[in-house]
Amino acid sequence: MSIIIKSGSTTIPGARVSGQFSYFLPGDNTPDLGPSSRTGFYQGLDYPQNGFAPYALGGPSGVTVRLAYNTQELNGVLIQYGATGKTLSENVLWSTNSGLSFIYTDTVLTFKILTQSGAVLSTQSGYNINYQ
Repeated sequence: MSIIIKSGSTTIPGARVSGQFSYFLPGDNTPDLGPSSRTGFYQGLDYPQNGFAPYALGGPSGVTVRLAYNTQELNGVLIQYGATGKTLSENVLWSTNSGLSFIYTDTVLTFKILTQSGAVLSTQSGYNINYQ
């Protein structure tokens, strides 16, 4: 089971919110949501091993996703989504602060990458990147 995600907010109990995205993670007690045409939630993609699944607003469903297999690819995807930083950390910070992009990944790898810049990293249930 992979992430279930939509753009915008929701009143469905148990949904998590990050920026302009609402989502349920694998292992969450996700209620039967019904058809995507009614709820706006869509089945997402899992991140690849040691990689990332950066989501952005757009596409017919309101959410688009690309897979990044390493940090260089992640940085490139974030730039394509609109980030203007010179480093990965700056572009992840843009992603978090703008609310326009959501990065689904593994906590251990994320912590290693992002704390090298001295940034403070917080995670929600070990999957979603958030700076504080």
